[in-house]
Amino acid sequence: MPEVLSVNIGQPSAISAKSGQTGHFKSPFEGPVEVGQLGLAGDSIIDTKNHGGFDQAVYLFDQADIEWWAARIDRVLGAGAFGENLTVRGLPTSQIGLGDRLNIAGVELEVTSPRIPCVTLAEVMGDPEFAKQFFAAERCGYYARVLQYGPLSAGDGIVWSPLADPRCPVTDLLPGKDRKPSQISRLLATPLHHKARAELERLPH
Repeated sequence: MPEVLSVNIGQPSAISAKSGQTGHFKSPFEGPVEVGQLGLAGDSIIDTKNHGGFDQAVYLFDQADIEWWAARIDRVLGAGAFGENLTVRGLPTSQIGLGDRLNIAGVELEVTSPRIPCVTLAEVMGDPEFAKQFFAAERCGYYARVLQYGPLSAGDGIVWSPLADPRCPVTDLLPGKDRKPSQISRLLATPLHHKARAELERLPH
């Protein structure tokens, strides 16, 4: 059964990119953490224009993807290394679809989009070209909105309920993917992130 390995929250930290502060650096929290409409209690979001909000309230990253990246860049990567709120096991990015539901101790999440990397992630990884690698690898983790609020903790099991129809991998929203009218229509039939929806609705479909 998939499970939560770590619940990670962060406070504002100094960084040279963007505004000079970031909430990217997150550490495991011991004990239950309350999850509300806008994410985890006690977790800081600095760039609210591009991060956070109802449709990307919780960011999840699978341990298998973390280990793949650690081997790829020859670097130790612990829980929270990608700024994820939940480090999980058994739900790698490659298996997740838009609209999939994840029930964690009664907290209900709905997958809305993949992580689109920014200059902050490139700086954290010490590589200005890291965003390109992140796109190409398609091991980017995924955002979710919160449908049912409540507390969750490390060690909680995850009940995964895939959206059966249409089945659109979360990575289909990454830049450079198929934008034929038929695929756009399939994506629009899922409960995807509102910004992605607005962009797709401007295209022929």
